[in-house]
Amino acid sequence: MLTLHCEQSPRSGSTITLSDKRDELGMLGTRLHWEISDQEIHSLRTYARLAAEVFARNGVARVEVPKGFFEDDALVRAMCGDSYHHMGGSRMSLSPRDGIVDTNLKLHGIANGYLCSSSVFPTSGFSNPTHTLLALAMRLSDHIVSRTNQPAQWPKADLASRAEVPSDIESIPVVEVPGFVEAVPQLGFDCSELKTPKIDRPKPRRLLDAAYAAGVRHFDAAELIRNEEVASLLKDFLRQHPDATVTAKHDFTPYKYAREAKASLDLTLQLLGRDHVELFLLRDPETGDLAEDDLLLLLEDQRRAGKLSNFGIDSSLSRISDLCRDKRAYAPVVQFEYPLSGPSLELPSSYRIHYGRFAQPARALVTVFEQYSGITRQWSEIVNADLREPHMVANLLLKAALNEFPSSLLLFSARSEDRIVNNAEVAKDMKLLAPAQQFLNLVRGKVSGIPSVRHMEPGRTSSVA
Repeated sequence: MLTLHCEQSPRSGSTITLSDKRDELGMLGTRLHWEISDQEIHSLRTYARLAAEVFARNGVARVEVPKGFFEDDALVRAMCGDSYHHMGGSRMSLSPRDGIVDTNLKLHGIANGYLCSSSVFPTSGFSNPTHTLLALAMRLSDHIVSRTNQPAQWPKADLASRAEVPSDIESIPVVEVPGFVEAVPQLGFDCSELKTPKIDRPKPRRLLDAAYAAGVRHFDAAELIRNEEVASLLKDFLRQHPDATVTAKHDFTPYKYAREAKASLDLTLQLLGRDHVELFLLRDPETGDLAEDDLLLLLEDQRRAGKLSNFGIDSSLSRISDLCRDKRAYAPVVQFEYPLSGPSLELPSSYRIHYGRFAQPARALVTVFEQYSGITRQWSEIVNADLREPHMVANLLLKAALNEFPSSLLLFSARSEDRIVNNAEVAKDMKLLAPAQQFLNLVRGKVSGIPSVRHMEPGRTSSVA
């Protein structure tokens, strides 16, 4: 008898979920949904066809498949059965939204809980998982020993509360921002989503709390403090977290004069309930708008008075270079969008802060990848990640941005706690550095002999194997 064992696709629609039925102890039961996809049916038929040809050609045996095996999908599915060695159900993933454990087998959301089991496999092979599981156990033991024997790396702002933090929490790398008293984690939170209509009323505070719990300490309040509801929210949050640092902004257009900037700063401090902010940025000025020295003198006076730690300009990527060149005194700090496509700007006299929105370019790249399976497969093998998954592409872009400018603060926005936790985990994960850099090089077409995004035109079919 010829028996075929087939590995299922990692993108299987099979799931294990909780049912609404409880056992004698009151625990919810499980509901198994198992799918046999068209890909598995194709694999089984291809193998049977090749086996029949090879066995017949070599005089080994004659393979007789059941009637309808090559035509009737329902028949093939009915013939399929499960086997031994349970795998899956506690998928390993960087994001708690997509898995149960991280890449070190640590349970998401639990500081000192690990799960070493074949359940962490994202997909199952056709054969025994024993050696893979043993390798994971040895790797986990090495990780736990290294965490036990080495002191944790803490952001400087957290040293005072070190005893209150679980010892297994890894920290986001820190950066030194000019004027700040303490170093801050490299990943900062852009509060621009707090006022979106798609967020319910209690959620903005949950987002702030999630960011702080994930290790974020810098918050870009932008012009949201002009909104009474958001200002009250931020004031209460900052009162409870005095170590959090803040960026406030003055909308330069049409308020171009020193007295207006002074009134804007005073109102900001009043609304936040603070006597100073770390950063005060002029939003979207043009080079010609900064001709008067009284505004610069005001900013310098307010910095000496301790009302702000530093000041600078927030503008678009296309204008920031001219502003830094022509109005250097106004730009000790500059904030602009992360230059994903490159090349990066040289701004030797300014400290740069970037903001990144990676979900949209990730979806755009995945849309292109879906049309070019050959190139996508080649890229995925180089990066060792499934580039058909938008969240994985977004994670790689985020890590690449953090890696390309390791001394710069990077801001992100989010509408869910899961996304905040995911981004913090990406920032902490040093194993992503190499694949993220390789992926960025591929996107920018810097890998010799490998097709770049520019080679992928909608409507064409890739011939790359």
